[in-house]
Amino acid sequence: MTGLDTNVLLRSIFGDDEKQAALARKYIKEKCTTQNPGYINVVVFCELYWVCKTGYRIEKYEFVDIVDKLLHINVFEIERPEIVYSALNEYKKGNADFADYIIGISNKIDGCTTTISCDKKACQSKGFTLLH
Repeated sequence: MTGLDTNVLLRSIFGDDEKQAALARKYIKEKCTTQNPGYINVVVFCELYWVCKTGYRIEKYEFVDIVDKLLHINVFEIERPEIVYSALNEYKKGNADFADYIIGISNKIDGCTTTISCDKKACQSKGFTLLH
């Protein structure tokens, strides 16, 4: 198994740098298999969200589609997929950032009773408490 960095996924998805996109797509096609999957950790999903939102300025539904597709590619192994699936479902219907849902759900699963935040949008979600 080989870990995949966010930029490899971004290049393969958006193809904005032709040379790197070709390399990323070739690597995934030739090296990522069900026997030797490409590993995507939870931090990569958070970084992917941030770059998609700020760099590519994609819409919420577009990001949901990207993550949903990544979750269903059988040559990828996802770290803690239950967290990513739950965060994606909460993000679809909520107002907070995707990364906030990852944080809140991860904390809850790991035994936290709440997640303290200064982010008012995040604190509209169950499991968050506004710092005041």
